[in-house]
Formats: sequence, C-alpha cells, structure tokens
Amino acid sequence: RNGVSVNPNFELKHQLLFKRTAQREWALSSGFMYQMSALNGRTNNGVKRRPNASVGNAVYGWRTQAYLANTLSWLRDNGQGRISWHVGFRGELNNVNISKYSRLYSYRFYNGFDVDLNRRIKLIGELFYDPDYRNEVTNEKFWGTDVGVMLALTESFRFLLHTQPYFIGLYWRF
Repeated sequence: RNGVSVNPNFELKHQLLFKRTAQREWALSSGFMYQMSALNGRTNNGVKRRPNASVGNAVYGWRTQAYLANTLSWLRDNGQGRISWHVGFRGELNNVNISKYSRLYSYRFYNGFDVDLNRRIKLIGELFYDPDYRNEVTNEKFWGTDVGVMLALTESFRFLLHTQPYFIGLYWRF
C-alpha cells in the first residue's frame, strides 16, 4: 500500500502479580490490544487464508489480542544488571478469522530472555510458535527466532539491532 499509514492502537496492561526479593523478581501480567488496520489474512478466489499464505490478496482490517505473560528475573552474580526469562501466550481475533475461528485460529506461544551485559548493552532473544508466522528471510513457517542487542544511548532512549525484520528498532521511554 502506498502512502502514509496511520494505525491507531489501543492497549491496556495489568500486572496481576509482582513479588521481589533481594535477588529475584517475579511478575505476571495480562493485557488487551486493539489495532484498526493490520494484515490479518489473504483471500484467493474467495477462500480466506492465513496471513503467512504465499498466494492471494492481502486482507487488512481490525485486530484484537489478549495476552498473558510471566517474567522471572535474577540479579547477576556480579550485581551489575539482571538476567530475565519470559514465557507467554497471545490469542487473537480479527476480521478474517472471526467467522471461521475453528479453522483460522490465531495465537502465539513464546519464550524469551534478556541479559544485561553492562549498564548500556542488553542481549535479547526469543523463540516462538505462531500458526500465522512466516519468516521473511527464509520463508520458514510457524517457528520463529530472534536475537538482538539493545544499546542504551541515554537513560530514556534505546537503539535495537535484530537478526529478523524489523532489523532496527528505536525505543523512547517517557
């Protein structure tokens, strides 16, 4: 699609549980997200297909997601930073799968980590299963991995480099 795209999103997050000791943290969170325009599938001769299908016309429309995430975090032995492990689930309804959810169900299970290498550099990674996913580099379906490095340029601005699209990320915390 040509031109500038404005995609309003709405997201609510809630921390269900948070426990902290001197060495560890444990958090359980849930959330809900709504997007007005997202790639939700493809159509080929009127047949609705998953977004990772290689044939058909792209179908854009509304998307809602609900998720549950669990994070465990440990203070590193040298006391400089943390090591964190994340596991979660996300379910999705959208304008393509709502009428045939039993055939076009959409969800993602994920497992990730991040390690503070020092005050400015963090190593991050993720492994996930998603029936709608297709790797844009290798064309593999369903299973995805990503490894990246996050550099803290200031206290509130981060620069990310990833091995999967999108390769570059900017994170600005207010």
